[in-house]
Amino acid sequence: MGKRELDELAFLNRAEKELNWFGANYDNLISKYESEFIAISGGSVIASSRTMDGLVATLKRKNVDPCSVMTKYITKAAIIL
Repeated sequence: MGKRELDELAFLNRAEKELNWFGANYDNLISKYESEFIAISGGSVIASSRTMDGLVATLKRKNVDPCSVMTKYITKAAIIL
């Protein structure tokens, strides 16, 4: 495997861990972040905001690349795509 493939595999493994953490902690996240956007990194919420623009601005103030974290919208309502 080349470096690019290893980087992609590491990214996918990290994303899977973040998604698993999100699922396991969803009930707690609803109680704290209902109707907010959150950024997840390293198994914790590192920023939150009522708007995506606000979340991105907060991440940039913290010198965090918004593309390097998982973002989710927290709601009890069912979202149909």
